[in-house]
Amino acid sequence: MLYAYTPEVFVSKDRGTGTGLAASANRIFGIMSPIIAGSAAVGTVVPVYISGALFIAAGVLMLFLPYEPRGKVGTITISAFVFLQYVDSVN
Repeated sequence: MLYAYTPEVFVSKDRGTGTGLAASANRIFGIMSPIIAGSAAVGTVVPVYISGALFIAAGVLMLFLPYEPRGKVGTITISAFVFLQYVDSVN
């Protein structure tokens, strides 16, 4: 999702920097997660609930992110193009 959505959020002149920062944050927090999990109380179900709540919060927050091609005619993503080609080949 990171590499599919982030390039669409940022304007063209900031696309590389924004995607790079998002990828860096993804890797940094990926490194930190086992460290945090090691210090968590694994005897309870609290870490599972916290993690689920964070996933839901991230999904809700993503709905409020801007989408650059909104309202522009003729803009299509590569994945949408591939899907449309598949649909045409099936029919």
